[in-house]
Amino acid sequence: MSNGINMVTRSRSWILLLLIGLTSTRDLGAQGRPATADPGSTVPLHAGVTDARGALERLTSATGRRTAEQTVRMYDDILVRIGAVKELALIVRQFHPDAAMRTAAETLAQAAAGLETELSLNPAAYGALAGAKPAGAPTDIARYLKLELGDYRREGVDQNAATRARINDLRRRMLLESQNVAYPAHLAVLQRMVEARAELAHTLGYQDWAGFDLSSRMAATPRNAAAFIDCIVAASTDKANADYQLILNRKKQDQPGATVVNAWERRYYTELVRQSSYNFDSQAMRPYFSYQRVRAGVFAVSGRLFGLEFRAAPVRSTGNTADRAARCRRS
Repeated sequence: MSNGINMVTRSRSWILLLLIGLTSTRDLGAQGRPATADPGSTVPLHAGVTDARGALERLTSATGRRTAEQTVRMYDDILVRIGAVKELALIVRQFHPDAAMRTAAETLAQAAAGLETELSLNPAAYGALAGAKPAGAPTDIARYLKLELGDYRREGVDQNAATRARINDLRRRMLLESQNVAYPAHLAVLQRMVEARAELAHTLGYQDWAGFDLSSRMAATPRNAAAFIDCIVAASTDKANADYQLILNRKKQDQPGATVVNAWERRYYTELVRQSSYNFDSQAMRPYFSYQRVRAGVFAVSGRLFGLEFRAAPVRSTGNTADRAARCRRS
């Protein structure tokens, strides 16, 4: 979701939440219940999820004509409530000394993230925003509506079930095509490469290609490499399973009966989990990697590595459109 309109209010909220989380976590453990989102309130923090759902109900069930600004503020209020719960729950999960409290905070954070995901796929919420006509609205309100509605449409929320299913078939085809480039023509080439490597290893006195390849590396032997891989698998299995469950749970938002995340769906749902659970959107990185900045970075790195200096070629007046080219010389 795009940034909300109450940025100052949110910033103050995060500071208050951080102070609460860092100064009162020991007391929270003694009470055996989550913290409160409002420092002046005695309502348990977990009630914030209920409050957010209530705000969502008010948005989607409201009748009568509303201005774009009224609709956006109601929608933004839902995001603020969800964010308040999720952020403090994450702080408690990271820093609370009591394991049971950390577990409870993790559950609460997931509930808030789940509601955030639910909101991003809610046709009624989309309908409320789509019905808020931006004509005559302040510029920031109109832009906010445009961005949020764009996110909803990219998720396919405005499409029917048949269209969403069609998109998922298309994902499968794209993955299979990308992973089967040059099949089956290059199978024979691959087989010759395997045989040539084996012959080279045997000629040099090694049992197989793996032994030859690893002889100059840190692992030294295939046995050491296998043991290292087994160690990594043992250490990461629980976390990998937990991550997979998050992705599967996200898929269940679209397909309640889902029991597996297929290979062609994993990248798509992983990105959605990043956005909903970790507030990370890979698309948001794009402004930092504009063509001009990337080009300048490549030239700078190349210059340091190879002692090169890049300069723009002078414009040549030939009577045609000016032609620019890049040239370099050794410094």
